[in-house]
Amino acid sequence: MLLKKEIDIFNPDIIKVGNPIKVVWNKGRYTEYTDYGIILENNESFLIYGMINDKGDSTKVKLEAITVALSSGIEVKIGSWGF
Repeated sequence: MLLKKEIDIFNPDIIKVGNPIKVVWNKGRYTEYTDYGIILENNESFLIYGMINDKGDSTKVKLEAITVALSSGIEVKIGSWGF
């Protein structure tokens, strides 16, 4: 079951470099926050997305498939800017 979730999330045929990404961290908790960015790299076991932080600085975030698969507090959406 976890393997299927990993493949669905990081499938390079679906998740391509340049696609927009939305990541919700700590979903449902008082510390919940959301990142919006662009996928810079996808190698199936992890992806890297770029974003602008709240200070206006450009930053890169590495997101591992196993972390997403094992965590109920992380939500990842890939697609258009109309999330």
